[in-house]
Parts: sequence; structure tokens; C-alpha cells
Amino acid sequence: MTTPAAAQAPAQNSEVETADPLHHVTMLTPPAALPPGSLQTPDTAQVVYPNWVCSREGWHKGKKGEEPNKTERGSKRCGCPAYVKVKHDKKRGLWYFDHVQQAHNHKLEPSPWMTRYMHAHKNMEEAMCDIFNIMTRNGVPHQAALNVMADLYDGRHMWGFTEKDIKNMKAEKVREERDDDLNKLLQFFRECKENNEHFYWDVDADPKIGVVRNIFWSHASQWAEYRDFRDVITFDTTHKTNSRHMPLAMFVGANNNLKNVTFGQALIGDESTRSFKWLFETFKSCMGGRQPHVILTDEDLAMRQAIKVVFDKTHHRNCRWHILRLWEFNLDQLYTQHKDMKLKEKLESLINYPLGPTQFEVEWNSLVDECRWISAYFKGMYCGRMTSTQRSESHNRVLKDGYVNESTSLHMFAKRMLDSLQHANHMDAGETHYIQAEVVRACKAKFDEQLSRVYTRAVYQEYKKQYNNSTAFVIEPDPDPRVKNGWLVKHQNGEGSFCWAQHAFMVVADKDAGEYSCECKQWEHAGLFCMHIIRAFTHLQVRMIPERYILKRYTRDAKEEFTWDRHNGVRIGAQASKEQCRMSKLLPKLMRLGRAGSKSDHAFEEANRQLDKITPGIELFPRSADEESSGPTPLASGSVEQSGSTGTNSPPSSTPMHAGMLLIEPEMSRTKGQGPGKQKKNDVQAPLNGTSLSTYTRVNYGDRQCGICGVRGTHYSTTCLMNPDRSKSVEMRAARKNTKRIMGPQGKEAGQRS
Repeated sequence: MTTPAAAQAPAQNSEVETADPLHHVTMLTPPAALPPGSLQTPDTAQVVYPNWVCSREGWHKGKKGEEPNKTERGSKRCGCPAYVKVKHDKKRGLWYFDHVQQAHNHKLEPSPWMTRYMHAHKNMEEAMCDIFNIMTRNGVPHQAALNVMADLYDGRHMWGFTEKDIKNMKAEKVREERDDDLNKLLQFFRECKENNEHFYWDVDADPKIGVVRNIFWSHASQWAEYRDFRDVITFDTTHKTNSRHMPLAMFVGANNNLKNVTFGQALIGDESTRSFKWLFETFKSCMGGRQPHVILTDEDLAMRQAIKVVFDKTHHRNCRWHILRLWEFNLDQLYTQHKDMKLKEKLESLINYPLGPTQFEVEWNSLVDECRWISAYFKGMYCGRMTSTQRSESHNRVLKDGYVNESTSLHMFAKRMLDSLQHANHMDAGETHYIQAEVVRACKAKFDEQLSRVYTRAVYQEYKKQYNNSTAFVIEPDPDPRVKNGWLVKHQNGEGSFCWAQHAFMVVADKDAGEYSCECKQWEHAGLFCMHIIRAFTHLQVRMIPERYILKRYTRDAKEEFTWDRHNGVRIGAQASKEQCRMSKLLPKLMRLGRAGSKSDHAFEEANRQLDKITPGIELFPRSADEESSGPTPLASGSVEQSGSTGTNSPPSSTPMHAGMLLIEPEMSRTKGQGPGKQKKNDVQAPLNGTSLSTYTRVNYGDRQCGICGVRGTHYSTTCLMNPDRSKSVEMRAARKNTKRIMGPQGKEAGQRS
């Protein structure tokens, strides 16, 4: 604590604050910037004679009827009498220490690690808080964000705050984000609509009470991508992406660079036929009534029924991966039983290789006759290299890993979806830029030169793989005189055990008429040439491939040129958005100043002096008058085809409105199979069913049904033997238990004598 003699002299603010780290101001807090050699006179509203007291002064005053020091957390106050009295010299206009009492009645801990826990000594700079909030908002893990803060402060010992303060700040930000969440979401949609009239959004609400059930939106670039690549799409739902637990449904396709593109997204209240029907109708209306050629989904019954009603001109196909996954457990057992027959290799070759329907039936029946089992049949028409919903699954994983999680609020979820869309557009623009360079060709044939000029880089790489594979095939004329211009293309290792190696594919190649087809139907299925046709191109020395065999969706000119802006940047909005824009422009200059000012002590002192000189004056500037007004006029959702005006600026309504209806935030959604509450435990005893895993027969599973095998009261889907992704911990515990029972407590077999 400062001595009385030193206290009577004029003191700067820094001397007062750092004189005793265990004391704090109770009635007067001098401002940060003061003239050298004096303390600033306090406001008239403050007490004339303020005191600095110890942080443990006085006693805890509990609630009425509560005994002292009987609270749950306890109190550190012990009635410490130490204090400093400050008086004001009105003649000289200075403050001075009048009396100093240093008689602490407790142990002093003047360590910085301790003083940061005292409220008066906490110092959380607003700029550092903004940096931490930016990291948290963008998915940086908590510990990683703390490590960054430690680097910025040159170590945790330099912090003026605790990790608990950081957690409290994060919790406060989360509460602020979730407050008025629906209104913020709709306001974001209106800003996007104001920025680009081709943005589309719509909300489905309960007509009686106004509770939001489903939300759909699609940006201008997504609508443009659908115009170019709408032939084949995949549709799937995923969970744990937002704070309302609403399933996320996305329409995903592939562009000319073979990358994932999304055409629209929605948050749905449940996975029912009614919700899917509304979503598909809204998506169809958004896209001007244009239906996809093929849509791939899982085997969800509600999806199937809605697709049948809405997309009446679309071919619906089930995901191959989901079909095989249901039988994965059974197939694993069959693979083990018939290991010598190479059953797994034969089945995967039969399913994955693009055999024609006739040849597929022959090979399938042959495999069935050989192994004495039969399952299902799956083969489709043109699917654009997609036979599963793997593109939807991979896009879901990208969103969950870097953009959203189950605590993301609705309006932040929409902004994160825009971030992911802009990232995809950024990467696609880079791919378009790189294809200007000359590619490394597969050969010097004329048709190869043609394909290298029209195909994108990614598609040409796929063609090169097929060309390299074609060199392993031999070609000879078809001996059947009824087939004109027929050729037989067979793998040179024809004695192989795989059906595609044993079979000779018939290729019809009429060079003069420009007609080419293959028995495998890969061009009809994927739109790309198979190795058999490429082998025929090489053998016949084809110079030019007809344009009808080169699909536009795989070329460099696949995207149409629109007269309107297909970008999605939101350049207007609330005050926070404008402040972030200004901050992004100032940060590089401030970082440059920081690097220059840290080179030497003289540079540091000069930079610090200049900042202290200009900062107080800049802080006096008020906020801009245009920022005090609110955003654009709320606009109703509509088709992207309309070209209505953007309207005039007017304050948005404080309550979320849509189509003249007052909207209420959506309820917390429940996933399929989840009951209304926690199931009660009963005494249902499950049968052993011949298994040694007694763990599966616990009596506390209740009457809940397993989502994999459908058995009730014995186990959950996480431990089901038919679940390939099941937890193996239960089986491992059961195995250890059986081992201990057999070996006995001493590590010897039961019944064995020493």
C-alpha cells in the first residue's frame, strides 16, 4: 500500500491503481487517460471523500433470516479494516491521500495469479474480447482460442482476467444470439432479398397459433447452379446442426468440376410426409417449376410418398449404400463362411461394375446358384455418376465439422450456410481459373485433343483414368454377321475370376456415321465414355467425336451467362455488419503498426505515445446517423422469376411477421423414434437367444424398440449386433467377464488345482 508521505504528493492514475494490488476503488474510479502529475476531479454525482478498501472488507450480508456466512458458495469477506481515505484539495484542484490504514487481518497474496480474481483488478480489453468472440463464432475450439489469447498476451500470466471470465463472456454472447432468434433470421433473409432479388425464402407456420414449422431458402447462385446442373440431385436430412434441433434438409448435386453444389436448404420441424411435401413444393416453386431428371434418397417412406406426389416427372431411386448397409452384418457372415470362394470380391465387382441389364441378370443368377442365396436388384438409368446419397452425406459432414453444431442459433445457422456457399463458390472459381492452363494429355490422338479442350480439368482426369484402363483391353471384330460395325472388347486377362474380366463387351462403332454405343451402358448411365468405347476410338483412329456424345454439363462452358448478379454477398444490414466491415479495413493497418512498433523500445514508446494521443479524441466521435435507422423493408418471399422492386427503407417490425401472420419461434424438434419423454425402466427380462453376451439382457432397457433390428426391451441401436457402427465396449466387457469366469480369480481355469 502507498505510504502517507507518498500519498500526499500528486500522483498519476497508474500509481494509484498499481500501488497496492490487493485494494480496489469503492467510490471513485479515475479514468484511464489523465494529464501527467494529477488526478482528475470526479463528477459532482460522486461522493467528495471516496475510500479505497481491501477486497475482503466488511461481512457478507445474507438474506433476511439467513445466518451469516451460510451461503452455498461462502464469502471471502473477513472484516479487514485496511483502507485509504482520499480527499480533494479544491484550491489546487488535486486529490491526495489523507489517511492510510494497512492493518490487514489476513494473509496477503500479491501475486498476479491471485489479483486477477479480484473484480477491481480485472481488465478485459474489448478488442481482445472481440477477437475471442470471432474465434468462437467461427468454430475454433475453446482451448485453441485460449492458446491464441495466451500468444497475444505473451503468456497466461499476463492476463487481466480468468478463464472463468472467458466462459461467462461466451455464455453471455450465446444468450444474446438466441434472444429474438427468429426475428434476426427473417431480418437476414430480408437483407439478402434486398441485396439480390433472386434470393428466395419461405416459411411454413401453423395457421392457428403461428408456430414456425418449416423454413426454406435458396440464394441466387444456388438457383443459377440448378439451372445448369439440375439433371441429377440427391436429397437427405441430417441432425444436430442448430439449437432448435430441427433437421437440416439439402438438395445437393454436382457441377462441371465434379464438386458438390447445393441448390437449396431447409430446416424442417419433423420428417413427416406433410413436411416433405411442403418442402418439395416450395423447392419446385423456387426453381420455376423445373423438376430434376433423377433424385436419389434413402429408403425413407415419407420422402417416397412426397416425391411421388410433387415430382411426378422425376425418376426416384434409392441410395445403393443405404440398401447394402442394411445387409452388411449378414454379408459379413457370408463373406466369412465363403472366404475360399472370394464371395466379397465377386459381389462388389458385380454391383459396382456397369454391366448391362441382360448380362447383369445372367451373372447375378450364376452367383445366386453358386451361393444359394438371393437378395435384391439395383440398376438405374442416367444418374450422372451418382448411385448413392454420398454427396449429401459428405456435405453434411463438412457443415458439421467447420460451420455449425447443435448449439448454433437459427440466424447464425443461415449465415454459416452462406459462408459455406461462398467457400464453395471460391473454390469453384479457383478451379475455373486453373483450367486455363494447358493440361497434360493422355495421348496424342485427335479425339484426345478435342476432349482436353472441351472437358473441365476434373472431368478430363476421369477420362484419363478410363483411357489408361482401356490399354488393358483387346479388341477384335464381332463374329456375328447380324451386327454391323460390331466389335468385341475383352480384358486381356480373360481368365480372371471377375465377371467383368471374363465378359467380352460388344461395342458398336460406326466411324463414318458417328454412332457409338457399348453394352455396358456407362455413357447412358454416367454421361462419360467407358474404357471399351475409348478402346474402339483408339483402334479406329477416330479424329473427331460427335458433339452429342459430349454432355454440356461436363464442359468448360456448362454455366449459362445471366444478365443479373448471381453472387450472394450481403452488403447492407444492421450496424454490427457495417462495424465489422470497417474493422476488417482497419485491422491490417493496425497490425502493420503493431509490427513496426514492436521492433525496438524506442519504436514501442513512440507508437504507444501516438496511440494514447489520438485514441481519446476518436472515442468521442458518435455513431453514424444512418446506422441508428434500421434495415430494409420486410419483403414477402416470392419466386425468383419475379423482378419486383426492392422497396424503400423503413424500420423492421419488432415482431416477426410473414404473410400478415405473427410468427412464433419453432418448437424443439424430436428425431424419429424418440418418445415424448424418458422411458420408464421396467422388469422386462429379455431372452438370451443363444448369445453369450449377457450384457444385452439387462432389465433396465424398458420397452424401447431397437431402431436396427426392431426387437424391444433387449438393447438399443448403439449396441445392436446388426449395427455396423455399434459400440464394441459392451462386447469387450462381456468377453472379459467370460474370460474371468473361465479362468477363475487366480488366473487359472475353473476347477484346476494348484
